[in-house]
Amino acid sequence: KFWGEQPVNVREQQDACEFFIQIVDQIDEFLDSLHKEKIFSKIFQGSFSDQKICQGCPHRYEREETFISLDLQIKSGNLQDSLLHYVQDEMLEHDNAYFCDKCRQKRNTIKRTCIKKLPATLVIQLKRFHYDWETNRAMKFDDYFSFPRVLDMAPYTAEGRAQLESRESMQSKLSPGLTLQTNPSRLTANYDLVGVVVHSGQANAGHYYSFIKERKGHSVVNSNKNKWFKFNDTTVEEINMTDETLETECFGGKFKAKKKEGSNLPEERQRYWNGYILVYEARNDGKTPRTPKKSFCGTSRRSVGQNMVRRLTLPPRISEPGRDNLVRESLTELSDLLDKGEKQGLFSSRMPPLIERGIREDNMRFMQNRDLYCEDYYKFVYSLATVNVLSSSAERRRHRSSRRLSSSNTSTLSSQNQAMYISSLQLSVNFFFNTYCHVRNRDKYVMGDWEDTVINIINQCPAACDWLVSFLAADGYKYLKPFLLEAPSRDIRSQMSSLLEKLLSCCYKQARSGGNKSGRPSSEVESLLKYLISLLHTDVPNNPKYCAQYFRFLSMFAQTGLEAVIELFNLELFSSCIKFLLGVSLDQDSNQELERARNKWTSSQVREFSHLHSLLSFMILCCDMSPHIEPNQEPSPARAMTTDSENNSMPAPSKIPGKGTEAKEPSGIEAYYGKLHMPAEVSKLVYGSLCPMYISEAVTIYREHSNSIVLDMLTGVSHCCKEVSMVIIDETLKQYANISSTELRHLSHLLVHLLCISDTVQQNRLEVVVYGKTGLLELVQSCQKSDSSRAYQAIKCLVSASSKNQTVKEHLLVEPSRWEWAVNWLKSKMEGAYWTDSNSSNEDSTNRTFHRTTSAQVTLDEANAMLAEFEHDIDMEDPDKKNMSVDS
Repeated sequence: KFWGEQPVNVREQQDACEFFIQIVDQIDEFLDSLHKEKIFSKIFQGSFSDQKICQGCPHRYEREETFISLDLQIKSGNLQDSLLHYVQDEMLEHDNAYFCDKCRQKRNTIKRTCIKKLPATLVIQLKRFHYDWETNRAMKFDDYFSFPRVLDMAPYTAEGRAQLESRESMQSKLSPGLTLQTNPSRLTANYDLVGVVVHSGQANAGHYYSFIKERKGHSVVNSNKNKWFKFNDTTVEEINMTDETLETECFGGKFKAKKKEGSNLPEERQRYWNGYILVYEARNDGKTPRTPKKSFCGTSRRSVGQNMVRRLTLPPRISEPGRDNLVRESLTELSDLLDKGEKQGLFSSRMPPLIERGIREDNMRFMQNRDLYCEDYYKFVYSLATVNVLSSSAERRRHRSSRRLSSSNTSTLSSQNQAMYISSLQLSVNFFFNTYCHVRNRDKYVMGDWEDTVINIINQCPAACDWLVSFLAADGYKYLKPFLLEAPSRDIRSQMSSLLEKLLSCCYKQARSGGNKSGRPSSEVESLLKYLISLLHTDVPNNPKYCAQYFRFLSMFAQTGLEAVIELFNLELFSSCIKFLLGVSLDQDSNQELERARNKWTSSQVREFSHLHSLLSFMILCCDMSPHIEPNQEPSPARAMTTDSENNSMPAPSKIPGKGTEAKEPSGIEAYYGKLHMPAEVSKLVYGSLCPMYISEAVTIYREHSNSIVLDMLTGVSHCCKEVSMVIIDETLKQYANISSTELRHLSHLLVHLLCISDTVQQNRLEVVVYGKTGLLELVQSCQKSDSSRAYQAIKCLVSASSKNQTVKEHLLVEPSRWEWAVNWLKSKMEGAYWTDSNSSNEDSTNRTFHRTTSAQVTLDEANAMLAEFEHDIDMEDPDKKNMSVDS
């Protein structure tokens, strides 16, 4: 059972390597939470170095990351070539050159990955499984892939690469024809193959079994030392692992079978069983970092004497002649001593108080753990907490009808019922926070039931809602930070986030519908919200790994209505979030100060900020942007308009730029768009000096998560505002040209939406994206050989935009020769010598090579149709051609 999840379904096929990594991480994380030493990290964890070496300057950049297993491609056919490909140098040059932060200019740079520290036990995963997004199915590669029994990992390490470069540098300094004679001591890091996990079957169904080499003990004591065994479910059998057997059982590929007479099966067949995970163990003769092991009997080598030699060469002494007699004599002597002590009164009838108290405490602790942490107790407490609460809406309607209560007074309860609801809430909250959240094997569905119970109670009883606010505020808000920011379990943080959001929403709703004339909640509720926002200044920056649920709470609370957004603006949440995200305040204007103070988040930390960007984007979208529309960029008449209380024109809330042309009634959170006067801090961020920094972060998070609210914000601020629109376009194109081609899917989606915004800035955006120096057609031409997958995705992006917007299609054919060249290039990749029969998706391919797919064929057909339509329009406009057609 994984952290916070349902028990693993043993009848469902799991990925072996993913299962292994999750088990290892879970056990080590649990040990670390108990302040104990991690076990598996010392054995399986290594590290690799991501290096960037500038060619025109002496600077180099290095980033180190840990790994539990190495993931290698199998297309090379053998393990050594795959490792060489893994550490192969990549030259970043021309438009793809690396920007050196120290020189402040682009340099031709060698980018490579090599292993920094080798683990004691090396686990290698062969990437035989792949999911084809085009055909929407999983695939398995059964290609032939060989691996050695003894593997030298030194050439693939940072130290080995440095030694090779040093030798090549010395050789280059010699005169032509001379060879370096000295042979320096070569580094070695030898590993022995000790295990293979084999997958037999297809991608969606199959079976795992293992080959393991016995390597414990001494050959004198352990007769199975260095023998191989096959572990297949409950069957364990010895196997003679010769080179031929290893190839047959583990390498995959094709083989020739004896064809029976009358059989229609081909003689050459595919092995559907092949090695998936390889396990290598480091030898002691290399320089591989090894975890120190205890000696065979707990003493050092220096103390080896005659008794030690005896222990190493003979079975344990308990089996020696006469040993059993000695054990029986010792037990007899102990019994005699006890009898004599009882006869002489040495043992009193009463247990010593200190020992008695210790035993009693141990028994009480055992009974508490047995009775409190059991399913029957959980069910009993849950039944007790919910027995007097109207859980379903139907029950509540019947209750109100029987008491003849109006729909506007649904929360009215008698004093007796209020006391009962508060008691039920007290039981639920105390049990949830003080008992169930501390259970190891928590069930997230049970946690959801407890949350529903609490929300059900506070929705029906305002007094219970006030009690819960007081409970959370007690003792310095002691429950908020540990359960929302510091809890290692994601389920606990998510449950706390959801509970807080619904609690505050309920408080504001009851304040509006209650007798409070101001319509505002109590001061205790406001203090609770202020405390939660204050965590953003100190505690959230200290816990960036766990902050996703904190920002989810704020984002969901903001989306409950404009009243919540106004409250968050008044509490300066927007400015605090920008300070946290960018590391700079909205008052700073100097570009040098901005770059120097800007926060540098890692990629793993950035992935936790999706809800933060949802919060910021929604608060921006709630503001009226019409005052910032440039004077010469009035909205086009075709666009639906609406007017707010200040008679300011703005995009209709139901009509988000780039989302289509049909006007619909606003629904969901879109009904709040453009309803508020824009505060100064929003104006400074979107239209001030911080705009490029913020847009860079927003585009990055959309690339990672495809956040719909962020998309609405980017298209919304682009509408009829050339300056901001160009910043977004430039940043998107910059990332489109530099990131891995496997991450372009969401950026293409963003570009399509930006290009389809129908306003007077549309032509400017089209000119930059289509024909600009960093535009997509220029990208196709520059990447046609070095990165054909990126070039294809650029063409597909333009085709998608053209199919959705006629203006994009017309602009694309302003220079038909360039578009025709791009279409012909794609046609040559599909039909010419570049044809490859591959089932890989171009958007998810791990390399830069274009693959022929069904989607690519559809894209080519649509592009050809556009050209044909353009040529038809020319023929209709040219009278000479028309007359020639009639005469013929």
